[in-house]
Amino acid sequence: MVYRFRERWLLWIVLNIAQIILWLTSDTDGAMNIVVIYCAFILNSLCGWHNWTRLSKVSEVRRAGLADASIADSADAAASRRA
Repeated sequence: MVYRFRERWLLWIVLNIAQIILWLTSDTDGAMNIVVIYCAFILNSLCGWHNWTRLSKVSEVRRAGLADASIADSADAAASRRA
């Protein structure tokens, strides 16, 4: 189930890049302001994708039972500090 959400972040990145291309070809006033906003959206999507990828790895290790509780707890603590 985590993979499904992680793939959504990649979709947002692609859509934001498409919006930037569309706004760069526009002749309207203030188009560059919109491009800057969509660049910020891309940064947000990259951070979201990175966090979901990291958290999915932690949950896979937990499900496989390969990590002891201290490793999983330290990974959760690090994830909560960064969020």
